[in-house]
Amino acid sequence: MGDRHKLNAAVYGMFRKDGKLLFGRRLNTGYMDGLWGFPSGHLEKNESLVEALAREMKEEVGVTVRPDDVELAFVCHRYGQDNERDYVDFYFEIAKWTGEIVNAEPKKCSELAWLDEAKLSNEPDIISYVPEVMADMSRGVGYKSMRQDDT
Repeated sequence: MGDRHKLNAAVYGMFRKDGKLLFGRRLNTGYMDGLWGFPSGHLEKNESLVEALAREMKEEVGVTVRPDDVELAFVCHRYGQDNERDYVDFYFEIAKWTGEIVNAEPKKCSELAWLDEAKLSNEPDIISYVPEVMADMSRGVGYKSMRQDDT
């Protein structure tokens, strides 16, 4: 057998408050820098999705997330631009958390903001596929596949 294609996995935390969602403006990451994205990160070896989510939320926004307080809300397969960078993204709703949300990674995130969920499609500085994912979720769709060069 030759080399098999590999997928990367990422977890996204969706914090909600008063009709708004928490976003961070990406900085020095090499991917979509300057744009708003959900707190997120990569799955590491021997780590469950929820373990990765809890670790990333602690690293990025300084809060503790318990497995019982999250729910898988959406899965997105992004592919096509670079075979080594195909992703399966897992979006989690976070019902509650412990601690105060802060920008715990200022070298990778220039600022945090609560953006109005109803106005995400009008936000010029948001990662291009986020409004589409949110619209699918609001329609009860749980999975999407999209070419990265289309985003």
